[in-house]
Amino acid sequence: MPPRRSKPSAPFRPEALVEHLRISGVQIELSEADLDRIGQYMTLRSKWAKVHNLTGPMASDDTLYRDLVDSLSVVPVLRDDLPIIDVGSGNGTPGLVIACVWSAQKITLVEPISKRSAFLRTASVQVGLKHVEIINGRWPIQLDGSVQVVSRAVAPVETWPEMATEAGDHVESFHRMLAARRPPVNVKGFQLALGADHRLSDGVDRRVERWDRAR
Repeated sequence: MPPRRSKPSAPFRPEALVEHLRISGVQIELSEADLDRIGQYMTLRSKWAKVHNLTGPMASDDTLYRDLVDSLSVVPVLRDDLPIIDVGSGNGTPGLVIACVWSAQKITLVEPISKRSAFLRTASVQVGLKHVEIINGRWPIQLDGSVQVVSRAVAPVETWPEMATEAGDHVESFHRMLAARRPPVNVKGFQLALGADHRLSDGVDRRVERWDRAR
């Protein structure tokens, strides 16, 4: 049986994203250049989704805007002094979306599925995201310096903190993207540094948290 393909989305509308962000309460302002880069990413994502399963078979236009809002909600809690690693980046959420609007540090996207890695690599080049690196592999990876780590859905929220810190002492911060389940963090040596709440267009309350290594 052939793989199920993602449902193509309607053309990206910058004004729709701005409105979704306003309603959600995410504290971020996007320039025309930011919106243009996101638009290029969305166009490529829609094109690839006609052939490859990047977003899942039931993806809808409204779902894709929620993906963007959820991804952009991470930006206000990022540390500008640390590179980012997005674990299991998949279709580019949140890492590639963050890269469209945030260039303070290098962003590494770790994705084990080759076809999705190929999409991420193509999109980062065509959108002009020179601060993005794609690694076709599994977490944890070998690290040369301090990083902050994020993932949207690579692991259950209960086990994500432990997975995020598997790479050792170089992980200085990790981010949690939360919905209804908000379990306690199950790793020692980290403290909550910052949190921000938002609400998606379907009424689901979401929260992003940054946990920093205690010093």
